[in-house]
Amino acid sequence: MDLDAIDWGALRGAGNTSAIPGAVERMRSAISQEEAQAAFWQVDNVAMLQGELFEAALPTAQLLTIALASCTLLGRPYLLEGIEQIVQGNASPSEIAHGNELLTSRCRDVVTVSLPQYLAILEQDASATELEMCVSILGCCAEHSPDVRAPVAAALQSALLCEKTNARGKELITNWLAAPELKNQ
Repeated sequence: MDLDAIDWGALRGAGNTSAIPGAVERMRSAISQEEAQAAFWQVDNVAMLQGELFEAALPTAQLLTIALASCTLLGRPYLLEGIEQIVQGNASPSEIAHGNELLTSRCRDVVTVSLPQYLAILEQDASATELEMCVSILGCCAEHSPDVRAPVAAALQSALLCEKTNARGKELITNWLAAPELKNQ
């Protein structure tokens, strides 16, 4: 998908879709938590809203994953949260009515392509919140794509044994590892 060729303002969303690229860039380069959070809400309330994905979610997923590769530590949790919201979301009824019933699967495909980024964050210096979001993203990727189940299961097993993984993170990991998709990996 050529992100430069997209007419963002023409995409369906729950608000002003033309502001999404700038908001993602502000998250990526954020120098304060307030800046990152304000930018996050310009994406979350537009491309996705309360678990529903709109047409803008697909290129937004790609923008978020690209931004994650070169973001500030202040922006990273918000980029991850945006990715998590998309990978956990489902096409809105209005998108299905527009014939966009594959939106959910296509968004998950985009998120799954960036699996190495989430694995790297999980293995490196993730905060407790980032670890939880990465676990959730990885679990959803494994649920969606059988090809990534073995590396996801191995990474989650490793994170489960890591000292820095808090009780909530261990609970999430244990739940994902018990899921039928990952149980026998």
